[in-house]
Amino acid sequence: PEKRRYRKADAKEEFEPRYLEFSAAQFKICSEWEHFALLSLLNCEDFSGEAPWIAKRLGITESRARLVLSRLFQLGILEASGDRIVRSKKSYRTPDDVADVSLKKHHDETLDLARESLHRDAVEERDFTTLTMAIDPTKLGAAKEAIRKFQDELSDLLETGHRTEVYRLSAQ
Repeated sequence: PEKRRYRKADAKEEFEPRYLEFSAAQFKICSEWEHFALLSLLNCEDFSGEAPWIAKRLGITESRARLVLSRLFQLGILEASGDRIVRSKKSYRTPDDVADVSLKKHHDETLDLARESLHRDAVEERDFTTLTMAIDPTKLGAAKEAIRKFQDELSDLLETGHRTEVYRLSAQ
């Protein structure tokens, strides 16, 4: 079985990461949302590596699509395999619990995308839920582990079958 990205706090053994972690330089260059969206778009059945197609699917300009493609190739995150574009590694992730300007910018963009979706997309195509609770702050580490485990399980569920759309999940 594939190793997970989460690790139980009381576990004796460390899990090997299931994702390759971006270096700080890689993430700084590709912290904008379009880079991660394009990496996911590669997994859609009808993927085309042409900038006009990518631009239309992501709702960005063709010049922006070309720039994103170029950056991902320059960083070694994408590579050509015959006439296809493929990831150099299966999955990528950002570091956890790091206060970095690039990460903050990335999270700001994610919140902006969520706000746009809230007002643009039909309720059947999106999900917004909120949970407000009184908590014990000493359990935040365990909560982060549970969220990462849930993300892995949801990814396993949704990234199989007929993949045609790119979605983002964000938890704050």
